[in-house]
Amino acid sequence: MNQTPTTNRYYAAIVIAKAATLAEFREKFQQDQDFAEVEQRIREQGTYQFIIGGQDDRFGVIVALPDRSFAACGAMNSWVCDSYEEAKELAERLSRPDETSEGHEVLVMSFTPEA
Repeated sequence: MNQTPTTNRYYAAIVIAKAATLAEFREKFQQDQDFAEVEQRIREQGTYQFIIGGQDDRFGVIVALPDRSFAACGAMNSWVCDSYEEAKELAERLSRPDETSEGHEVLVMSFTPEA
């Protein structure tokens, strides 16, 4: 049986909010969304991705952090990179203060695209 090699992709995501417990994000979801699915996905995979406001180029992700807290982040499809180094450089640029922002906390995350 031949297995197709998997290729990870990486992206920078701006931290929008942090929470000590996952339940703190429950009220931010629309009532028609099943938060139990969100909780289950995060327990199983460590992340949950979703489209932000129906815009195809932006997405959100809730991620379990190593300290057992959680972060809600925003990202754009244009921030998806082929290498960790490329995503890290983008994250460093996004985290720097400039004339329009005081800088952001930015995480670098990975995923394996579906074949």
